Formats: sequence, structure tokens, C-alpha cells
Amino acid sequence: EIESISLNMQLKLLRVLEERELEKLGSNRRIKVNMRIICATNMDLAQAVAEGRMREDFYYRINVVPLRIPPLRERIEDIPLLVGEFLRNSEMAREKGINRLSNKALSQLMSYSWAGNVRELGNVIERAILRTSGPVIREVDLPGHSGVSKEAVNGNGRHASYDYEVPLKEYLRRAEKDYLTHVLRKYRGGINLSAKHSLVDAATLHRKMKLHGLRREEYRLRGKMDNGEGLVSNA
Repeated sequence: EIESISLNMQLKLLRVLEERELEKLGSNRRIKVNMRIICATNMDLAQAVAEGRMREDFYYRINVVPLRIPPLRERIEDIPLLVGEFLRNSEMAREKGINRLSNKALSQLMSYSWAGNVRELGNVIERAILRTSGPVIREVDLPGHSGVSKEAVNGNGRHASYDYEVPLKEYLRRAEKDYLTHVLRKYRGGINLSAKHSLVDAATLHRKMKLHGLRREEYRLRGKMDNGEGLVSNA
């Protein structure tokens, strides 16, 4: 996300955009460039400017043609296409011969609100592929198959119920924490792998972990305990 880069980096990128020149690392020779910049964010950048987290001149320079991509819950007709893409790109799905979802499973996915958007859908399909034994992902193969529209599975393998009566901001906060918990557990607290999986940089992941009170050491320890490893004392 563009808002995650530092103010110093924003200034450097602004100069490149204004002057259309850059210098390679370790060189003092300027190189002319002809390029287009596409930025992504899930935040209100005007608010980031007001809070001092983004330079105002940089904001106006990149905010030329803003495109709003609706959240997945507002375009559920895209879910079958996205699921098909996930299955085609999954090596495990190809190895197991998984090529489609049952009508009931697809109906479950299309009735869910998807607070985590496409990333959450991708995680659900990834877990369903692991659980599926045949060529078709069934309703019972989905995480929390008693009703994906009402619950998701958190990183501890327990069902994390989402309360639809809370404000949207609180709902999204809980969903994000569950997502990060799952990813950190999967990669045993590995920041680089977790960030790559989440399609964010390490600095953004650190910031979100701090926001939710998540510590990488806890997941390293859990990984060792899950593998039957113990702690050795010198006492």
C-alpha cells in the first residue's frame, strides 16, 4: 500500500515523478525514464495527509486518475471467476485434480460478507483444497462448514464467530486480527514470508501486528510445540 512508505521515500518518488529522472543505487548518473505509476491503498489518503503520514504534494501528484475497486461483498458475481483463478493457479489443486466447487459450496461463498476481501477468499479456497479428497470442493470442505456466512476459522484452528451487530470498523478489526493470526501461525512468525503471503511489505505487517498486539515470538514457540519440540532447561 502506498501509504506505508516513509515520508523520505515519498519525497524521492515525488522527485522521480516530477523530473522523470532517477539514479541507480551507487551511481551519480541520471537516467531519463518514461513510466506510469499505479498505486494501491485501502485507506483514506486525504486523512493520511491530515494526520501527517503522507506528504500533501506527493498525494496530489499521484492522485491523478483515482479508481475505486468495490469490496468483494459488493461484487459477489466475481466470486466464481476468482475461485476458478485460484484453482487454476494452485499446484496442489492440479495435483489432486480439483477443478470446481459444488453448487452448495459456491452458494456458501457467495452468501459470506468477506471482510478480508479477495485475500480472505483466497485463504478459504487454499484451506478447502487441503481438506478436499475428490475433484470437487464440497460444502463440508469449507472452513467452518456449518456456515461460512456466519463464521471463519482463525489461526488457532478454532471457530471465530463474527458479530454482525458491531460497527463495521470493529468487525474489520477482528477479521484482520484473525487473518494475521492465521498467517503468522502458518509461517511460524516469519515476517518476510507472512508479509509476502499477505501482499504487504514487512513494515506494514509490523505495524498491523503491533496494532493487534501480536508478537512473532509466540508463533515461533507454537510452531516448535506443534512439532513436539520442547524447551530445554539447564536447571
